[in-house]
Amino acid sequence: MNDPLRPRDPEVLGPFRLRARLSEHDAGLVLAGADGNGAEAQVVVLHPAAADDSAARDRFEAAVGALARRGRVPSAGPRDPVAWAAVAGGALEDAVALLDAVALTSGDGGGPAFAPHWADVPDKGWALPDPVPDASAGRRPARRGALVVGLAVVVVSVLLLLVVWAAFSLSGPGLRRSETGSGQAAEPTVPAPLPSSPRRTPPRQKGKDGPPGPVAGPTFGKDEDTYRMKPEGLPFVFDAPGTWGCMVSDEAPFVSRWVCADDDDLGGAGGLVAVQECPKPCRNDERAALREELALESGDWRRTDATTMYAEVEGTDDEGGRILRVAMSHVFGDGGRRPDSGVAVVLTGPPDQKRTMQKLVNEIRTRSG
Repeated sequence: MNDPLRPRDPEVLGPFRLRARLSEHDAGLVLAGADGNGAEAQVVVLHPAAADDSAARDRFEAAVGALARRGRVPSAGPRDPVAWAAVAGGALEDAVALLDAVALTSGDGGGPAFAPHWADVPDKGWALPDPVPDASAGRRPARRGALVVGLAVVVVSVLLLLVVWAAFSLSGPGLRRSETGSGQAAEPTVPAPLPSSPRRTPPRQKGKDGPPGPVAGPTFGKDEDTYRMKPEGLPFVFDAPGTWGCMVSDEAPFVSRWVCADDDDLGGAGGLVAVQECPKPCRNDERAALREELALESGDWRRTDATTMYAEVEGTDDEGGRILRVAMSHVFGDGGRRPDSGVAVVLTGPPDQKRTMQKLVNEIRTRSG
């Protein structure tokens, strides 16, 4: 999952600016966050009812300590009023395991046949004042150190981080089509900038665009600042704009799903890159089913080659601002074999980021084969 923060969720814990819900648990939440240096982390937070249980706090502190001894916890506050711990790198399951320890459950569904007394207490959120974080919180300096989870520390929540972008099967802010569109979009499942994002200054591109790509628009130019993404679970690597990052998400139905965004332009462009397997070869009905998961209408898509379709829709967000969504659905097979996998890319952002979004679409089309 990858949900926007809710009104009473913490927005800042320790040095981390929080942007999205990655996983929900009886004992708490796992949130996407970044510190003032741009280092990404999965931030585990205990629900207030669990935090009020001294034994649960003790279990949380012990589990955090064990993970810290493995060098995985850059910062934590298990005894703070809002109990939390940041987990750097690795799979989402490592962060969820801290909550399993608190609730005396296990990730595989085993454990005792009882629930903690606070498990059924309604989640009323955290009573927190509006945070006033340092202006640099959640920003990343020009250096591109720790970004990819899996083979390094994730490169964003590619929203991220973010901007927390709402995704599949989520309700929340999304794209409303302009009058020239083909009707009202389905329930949004792709990211839209958070209403609380500060006013943005469009980023200035370094270097010239590359030649036209295989799908739509330009490719990255040879002098542009890019970063090589190596997301765990994707069968290919790809270059993204140098200020972007990506974070893993466990939202169904895709076997591997990453949310990516411009870390330095909150309210800018971002979205998802996801892969789904299908029987060999991927037939037309299976390709159509993949596209139906992308909150776009069938009439939005146009074919660009035998294995690829592209969509581009313009509309407005919840605050009336203009936003553009570009998407690609492509099927491929390893080593040129018959297609047995599909990749979906859905990006949403201000119209001035159209070329940047198209570059990423073209890059992933080329890299996936």
